[in-house]
Amino acid sequence: MIAEHLQHVLDQEGLSYEQPALATVAQAADGSMRDALSLLDQAIAFGSGEVREQETRSMLGSIGRDFLFDLLDCLAAEDGEAMLKVVGEMGAQAPDYSEALAELLTLLHTLALAQTIPSSVTEDVPQRERLLALAERLAPEDVQLFYQIALIGRRDLPLAPDPRIGFEMVLLRMLAFRPQSAAPSAPRVKASPQAQAPEPSRSPEKQAKAPMPAATPPPADAQQPVSAREAPAPVSQPVAQPAAAASADGAAWFDTIDTLALKGPARALAMQCEWVGYSGGKLRLRLDPNHQHLRNPALEQRLAKALGEHYGEDLQLEIEMRAPEGAIPAQLAEERAANRRQAAVETINQDPNVAAMRDTFGAEVINGSIEPID
Repeated sequence: MIAEHLQHVLDQEGLSYEQPALATVAQAADGSMRDALSLLDQAIAFGSGEVREQETRSMLGSIGRDFLFDLLDCLAAEDGEAMLKVVGEMGAQAPDYSEALAELLTLLHTLALAQTIPSSVTEDVPQRERLLALAERLAPEDVQLFYQIALIGRRDLPLAPDPRIGFEMVLLRMLAFRPQSAAPSAPRVKASPQAQAPEPSRSPEKQAKAPMPAATPPPADAQQPVSAREAPAPVSQPVAQPAAAASADGAAWFDTIDTLALKGPARALAMQCEWVGYSGGKLRLRLDPNHQHLRNPALEQRLAKALGEHYGEDLQLEIEMRAPEGAIPAQLAEERAANRRQAAVETINQDPNVAAMRDTFGAEVINGSIEPID
């Protein structure tokens, strides 16, 4: 609303402006229209009668989003040397490093939305294509971890001997504390910037091909909830030829998706699709019309390519728009997560140490505080 009012003021005055500059001023005003108008006056003077993004950011001590995208690209590539080079280029502009972390948090939030709710990233989002490309490169768990590290780093920044050193340490922490890469069926330990970090992995292991989903459901053991401390070992299944799999149940299709190298919007598309069948080189899926926004030629091409590489043959992907007749992977993922949480709660409640603390100190387990270790 503030940005729209600033635009109205400049239109009335007949002054030239750039939309991103107005968004920058509005954000810096922190909800105060009076402060926004005062900053706008300064931006007009600073830009010699025009309100341009680069000059406005320089006036406010903020940095351009290109630097932030460059930093996240370096993190995605696990290239620490290039990352520090970008920080050096930022330093030449004498930025406010606390504000830089705030803008990084905003960008990470937008990335998380792009990965979980692709429709929220509308066409007018700045640098949308680069944002979606980065959402594909970074794993969702990495984005969540980076956000937490940046949040804590911004809080602790005043304690650093120098703001730039504090900013660099936040980025180095992101580089060092990334979760260990593992196949989807293997147990993983949650990483936290406040806890001991898992052993970093520098290159994802190449996943073995899994069979095409078959009509026979997976073994019962594979459907059991994961306990708070343990996860089941990977289940070995016989290799099936793609042409032999004319249909599959929801669980088998879900397990297949977990073996594909898909992230962000492309994975979201697969998770919302129901398996229909495979015949004559054509793999058919079904998508609810309510998720029409996921129909995107680029995403469908990525999904078809991933499936083709997975099964070792060229596949033609066909998606029909119709309400699913059974459970889709997104629903199964939610159910499995709920089962894991419930199993974790039961494990904690049955733990003798917890019982001893209850009896001795009258302790209580806080509802919602228990999460399984995936």
